[in-house]
Amino acid sequence: MTKAFGVCTKTGGDFLVKHIKRAEDCRCYFSLTADGRPIKLQRKLFTECFYAIAMSELFKATEQVNYMVKSIKEGGWGMDCGGGHGR
Repeated sequence: MTKAFGVCTKTGGDFLVKHIKRAEDCRCYFSLTADGRPIKLQRKLFTECFYAIAMSELFKATEQVNYMVKSIKEGGWGMDCGGGHGR
């Protein structure tokens, strides 16, 4: 992996980790603005599945364990983020 690719990968991953979750129930927003403000929250769990896949791929690309933990622990409606489980 080139240094530039690694920086972009980590920057994108950190953006997702910081902005994609709704605090009250840990649901993932379907779309965000460029500065991280939520636009849409989908009713189905597809976004949470895509988030889990993204975190898994980020772990493979960066070997940063925090992405693997997020993939396993926070990857769906049954995730544990301290605010309860699912809906």
